[in-house]
Amino acid sequence: MNNECAIFTKVDQAMMDLRCKVFVEEQGVPLALELEDDESQFLHICKYAPKDKAQSKSVLVAYARVGFLGGVLHTDGSVQEICQKTAHIGRVAVDNKWRGKGYGASVMDGAERLIALAGYSIADLSAQLTAKDFYEKRGYVAYGKEYVDAGMLHIRMKKDLH
Repeated sequence: MNNECAIFTKVDQAMMDLRCKVFVEEQGVPLALELEDDESQFLHICKYAPKDKAQSKSVLVAYARVGFLGGVLHTDGSVQEICQKTAHIGRVAVDNKWRGKGYGASVMDGAERLIALAGYSIADLSAQLTAKDFYEKRGYVAYGKEYVDAGMLHIRMKKDLH
């Protein structure tokens, strides 16, 4: 598999469709929580399936977004001071037909490369507990207490990219 990802400054319909499929339809996240007004402050990392002869266009199969935080991170209703060189990865989603084939790892690689190229040294994320092992295998370390977000248990995780 080609490990290259596409990076966009604006969220498009295919990205929102994948996020809604994974978070709203599969996981029951309320649509109002998934649709945010602040999408323009993120970079959007996309991984597409290899195109075959039957497809007229590439199919988005994995997605993540990256935000460059600038020092304050909002978690579970509180505010924490964090390193100025921390970037946040969020909304990591892989289409259920494509899970277990390396697309989640590929989109995470793309997000981490982007963060490092931007001069940031720490990647931070809020992991659903069901995905904690996936992130630990990638070198992320849990910190803080578990908390509920959108009705699911989460834990903060971070990775030093240097």
